[in-house]
Parts: sequence; structure tokens; C-alpha cells
Amino acid sequence: MCLVTVYIEEEGQEKEVMQDVAWIEFENDELLMGTLLGEEKRFHNKIKSIDLLNSSVVLRGEKNPHGDPRSAKKAYPL
Repeated sequence: MCLVTVYIEEEGQEKEVMQDVAWIEFENDELLMGTLLGEEKRFHNKIKSIDLLNSSVVLRGEKNPHGDPRSAKKAYPL
């Protein structure tokens, strides 16, 4: 069985945000991910890399290009 761990990369660091992901779907501008046990999370991030050999997916952390923290996208599940 091929389950993956999902990380978000922010400021050069990878933070684990979800384990044992069995499926990933694209829905509108979001990624919907789910585990075999039924846990689901939505992310408003883009995929940076998928490494099937090491069972990992890395998402890009969203940064606000204008420097205003009030309008920055969260880099965590919605």
C-alpha cells in the first residue's frame, strides 16, 4: 500500500501537516486529501513535489507578495 506524508515548505523548513494520506483530489483552487480512516483536510497550496519512492508530498507555503500579513494566505488546512 502506498500512503504518503504531506509537508508544507515555509522559509526553507518542511512542516508535517498530514500522515497516511491515501488520496488527493483537486477541487476548485484547493487540494482535498484523505486518509484510509476518513480524515479529510483541504489545502489552498500548490504542490511543490511528489516523491513516491519516499512516500511524501511537499506543498508550497503561501507568501503574500505585498508584505501585508492581514491578506496573506494561510499555509495550513482550511
